[in-house]
Amino acid sequence: MAQCTTPNSSNRSLQTLLCAVGALTIVNLAVQVVSLSPQSAHAQNRSGPGSETAPPTPFPNQAENIRKLTEAMNDANARLGRIEAKLDKGINVKVTEMPAVEIKNPPKGE
Repeated sequence: MAQCTTPNSSNRSLQTLLCAVGALTIVNLAVQVVSLSPQSAHAQNRSGPGSETAPPTPFPNQAENIRKLTEAMNDANARLGRIEAKLDKGINVKVTEMPAVEIKNPPKGE
């Protein structure tokens, strides 16, 4: 059986850093989308005569947003830790099917 080797530590650190930055970006975008209220956008467009006025929407709760972001970060960090643990153990690969190898230009001298 062949065993997949892991990249050296500098490439591994860079890969981990890029994964963390990507996860933070995704979490940040998700929190921003959740905190937007589509009802407030519709209330601005319906302000004409005879239209119902929607009650003003409260300000976003920053503490709740930070709590959600912290939970998402902890989840992403735990998941990344599990992935790194599996990669540190090594990956066993078993080839079950492989196409025939054809050498078109054999080396001269053999």
